Amino acid sequence: MDPPRAPRVSILIPNFNNGAESSLDGQTDLLGDLLQSLYDTLADDPTPLEILAHDDGSTDDSIATLRDWAGRTWRHGQPFLKLLEHDHCGVLSIAANRLVRAAQGSILVRLDGDIVVNTPGWCAKLCAVFDAADPRLGVIGPKQLNEQGQVHAFGDWVLHPKGYHHIALGASPEMITQAVECDHVMGCFYCFKREVYDAVGGFDETILRGQTVDFGLCARLSGYRCWAIPQVEFVHRHHSRGARETRADTSDGVLDARATFAHKWGFDRICPDLDAVRQRFAGTPLLWNAAVFGGGEAEPTGPSHWQAMEQDPAELKRFQTGFGLIAETVSQHLPQQPQRMAVVRSDEGVLAHALATRGFEVIGFDARPEKVQRARSVTAKQAYPGQRPRFEALDAASLQEFAGWAELAIVADADAAREEPIPLWSAAHTLAGERGALLTTVATARPTAETMFHPRTPFAPKEVPNALTQLCPTRKVMSCPSSGPGVPTVALALPDPAAQAAPPPGAAHGATAEPRIAPGVSVAGRAGSPQAA
Repeated sequence: MDPPRAPRVSILIPNFNNGAESSLDGQTDLLGDLLQSLYDTLADDPTPLEILAHDDGSTDDSIATLRDWAGRTWRHGQPFLKLLEHDHCGVLSIAANRLVRAAQGSILVRLDGDIVVNTPGWCAKLCAVFDAADPRLGVIGPKQLNEQGQVHAFGDWVLHPKGYHHIALGASPEMITQAVECDHVMGCFYCFKREVYDAVGGFDETILRGQTVDFGLCARLSGYRCWAIPQVEFVHRHHSRGARETRADTSDGVLDARATFAHKWGFDRICPDLDAVRQRFAGTPLLWNAAVFGGGEAEPTGPSHWQAMEQDPAELKRFQTGFGLIAETVSQHLPQQPQRMAVVRSDEGVLAHALATRGFEVIGFDARPEKVQRARSVTAKQAYPGQRPRFEALDAASLQEFAGWAELAIVADADAAREEPIPLWSAAHTLAGERGALLTTVATARPTAETMFHPRTPFAPKEVPNALTQLCPTRKVMSCPSSGPGVPTVALALPDPAAQAAPPPGAAHGATAEPRIAPGVSVAGRAGSPQAA
């Protein structure tokens, strides 16, 4: 028998309680199914490989499963698996680093214990991608499917106007035929070169969750690239796994991991402020994506918003539709009618004016001085039943001064803004404080084969509430998906009930009357409304 060749690929499996006893139904052997899929798909793979598993002090039957498979062999007689057993530490990065140190391969593949690989000969396919690609390609990940057979992720965007989200979520697998360069690939099937690991210093053991996002950004900063590839498919069955007693899976652990990441990088892992990213990492490979960081397109020039609604019936109808949705959402879902409202990215003050004509106390915020001045100029000529709307700069000083002032903070047409929506939502969250609500309208569309891979693809309906939930984890988020073309999705983030029930600090503000939002609205070119100056 020929002596075994040194492995080129090392398959690394960190495990903690992925056995049948830890599945939701108590019968699905998640880890056993993974190992069986590796045996089935790699039995005829010509790639020299090894499989190493690290058990982090499991308390279910998964440790017995690993010991059983560690005693098995491939058809050619080589051991199937090498097992490393340790006491529980609860930090995935520690387990991953131990596995890498024990591995021999130049290509490393980290697999979660609750996946199943579908593609025969997948190690050879991964190697072929690396062999044919730019030597700077350092990280690749395959096509992840859900248990219903749809695409769950074909790579991820991290530094993106929509924040962290999966590419091609919900697509049919056959729609994906070409590799895509992206910010990140899913950590449950994460393939990387050893030279990348050495360059970035391994997985950061201070980060409980999101280790591969950190690793991937470090790799990108070191000049390496990341691709999602279509040649290999796997299923991630995390929805079949029960809860595990480890801090990384708790809400406190998740928030701690985000805080650790933000302290290290200067931006949030899930909802990054891209302006902060631009400032901190100017001139580095982290800003590789020209569609996001290429300077953007100049803001369109043309008639003001006031003039556009006076001259274009379609523009007026669009505004009225959005205002009607805001009014309907507020009346149906807020327990009390808000009196103080903040409009974030108020532009030229159209929405703030419409609200003030109904007696609300309104402050509009915009980062563009010319827009603030225009809004002040137009509304100064009008009479209002209550206070005249005010307009302030959208900057750190204003956010500090008016933090918690608004009972309702509104970001209308968040996706239409020249600014990214996440900083706008973050500003609204600050202005609403613990007791106020946040409402946003966003044009959404389901991804198509033409748009799903483009970094500027529109929000999908589910992505809006998901993003708000990540940005405002203490709020209850609900959404009303678009009902048709031209109708935006509305999302409402309600305050924590305990904070909402508490008495507001200081003296009350706002009109003593009880103004109500009505769907009808007068704007430019209509009686009682400001004309374009």
